[in-house]
Amino acid sequence: MPKKEFINAENLKNNFFAQTNTRRKKGDKADGDAGYWDGGQCNWGANHNLQDDAQTLANFFNSIANITDDITKIKLSANEQIFKTNQQALITKIKGLLDKCQFTSSTSLAHVCIIWDDYFGYLKRIVDRFTNQLNRQLKLVENLQPNHQKQLLELESQARVAESAYRENLQRANDPNLSESEKAEFIVLANKSSKEAEIIKLKILRNPLMGVNNFNYLDDLRILTKGNIPKNGGSNTPLNTNLPNNNEKSFFEKYGKELLLISIFSAAFYYIYNQDEEK
Repeated sequence: MPKKEFINAENLKNNFFAQTNTRRKKGDKADGDAGYWDGGQCNWGANHNLQDDAQTLANFFNSIANITDDITKIKLSANEQIFKTNQQALITKIKGLLDKCQFTSSTSLAHVCIIWDDYFGYLKRIVDRFTNQLNRQLKLVENLQPNHQKQLLELESQARVAESAYRENLQRANDPNLSESEKAEFIVLANKSSKEAEIIKLKILRNPLMGVNNFNYLDDLRILTKGNIPKNGGSNTPLNTNLPNNNEKSFFEKYGKELLLISIFSAAFYYIYNQDEEK
């Protein structure tokens, strides 16, 4: 399955044109970049043109945006050898991206023409921010071990079993053909399953494979691709890592109402039980 495209070269080039209108209109050869604007090569002497640079930058941005997919690939590795291969591929990729975050006297972001500094020059602080994030993420990826994957997959399986048991017991507790004491027994079992699921999910969140995926570069990438600085200056907001996917609500958020009923029915069960004992 092809990876999602964060931005394409044509859109990036159009954004660049909008931000460099004054320089393009000037366009004399004394500036060294006159041929760059009409499809030719840069007159500064480097062997590149605008379309190629736009594609290089689009590839750079898309590579950063798709790191999450690379981590998923590690997580789903079929065996230890494939795990290590996928891990090393991501390590190599991040190191390459870090290298391309370096500005020089003759190149801008991703080693494209220095002309793009008109576009990125005032955004270097944002580049520095996600460079720091990439360095932190790289260290976490380097520390991954195959047993982390095995532990995570086992915990996810256990979480699914616990949630299934919760739903099944709660459904039985709603059976109108059962007595109140029988319903209360199923509610107690459902309550037990919900607690087990929460404990398992806490273990999942502590797994290194979850921590390595807890980075989001998209806010800052959107700023960079537009070539301007909005009022908030961008952010690197950590992702929500609740299982089974990052957008899922926590167990208690999903089943809070049912858990409240469990508490009520549990209290009723113990009340009925104690009344029977007194008799």
